[in-house]
Amino acid sequence: MDFFNEFKLDKKELLRLVENATNINDIQSTRAKLGVMQTKFNESADILPAYDQKSYTVQLAELTRILAEKQATVTPAPRFSFRNKSHAKKMNVAQNSRTVQQTPPLEKHLDNTSVVIADISNEVCDKGVLGSLVVRNIESIVARIVRTSGCHAHNIRKCIINFGNIDGSLFLQNITNAIIVSNCHQFRMHASENVVVCLKTTSTAVIEDCKGIVFVKHPKSDSIPSVSDFDSPLSSDNFTTSERYNGLDDIFDSLDINHLKFTPH
Repeated sequence: MDFFNEFKLDKKELLRLVENATNINDIQSTRAKLGVMQTKFNESADILPAYDQKSYTVQLAELTRILAEKQATVTPAPRFSFRNKSHAKKMNVAQNSRTVQQTPPLEKHLDNTSVVIADISNEVCDKGVLGSLVVRNIESIVARIVRTSGCHAHNIRKCIINFGNIDGSLFLQNITNAIIVSNCHQFRMHASENVVVCLKTTSTAVIEDCKGIVFVKHPKSDSIPSVSDFDSPLSSDNFTTSERYNGLDDIFDSLDINHLKFTPH
């Protein structure tokens, strides 16, 4: 069976599993199937035409979003504890003094293998993730993620995020004035501007509807990543490459909110 037909059947089956999921075990088995689909795509991506690569990337990102939304409806979201305990106590005192209830400003766990980081600003986050990760609507964050199976991130402004090792794919959308660090199998970026990407990847990084992107060699890589711009496949002015970027050494050494001064403006 060719990749097109196999993907079509797998997608149909996955959507059926998502619709019928009623508990965390259903979600985990469905996520495993999505992981298999992602692996098949990763293995075939380099021989697929550019248009097909784009289409399957969008579809996989959408399936990831649908699964995450379904998971939120069938599993509780335990409260996350701050890495800095003293800061957490201060936040609790401040929240208790208000009459309007505030949304907890750091990560919310969906279950033991999936994490959402959303709707936060001006924080430092240091987290190890066993499963998948979703990051959305964050600003002025310095974060380090130890390891994930895959990540989808969107609406990120003026942040420094070291995604660490990602076993699968990193999908980014609407990222501005940020520094992204990752060692991943596949990299996709859409609708982003003024971003420094320190990247190691085993496949060609793909960008679309982006400008002002700088790709920098990852310290664990021997070379600058190969990049393809869907908007200008032959010659692109939307990205540049560099051996180094000012401030990256400090960023690797420690987590400090003051490192935000290194983000592009």
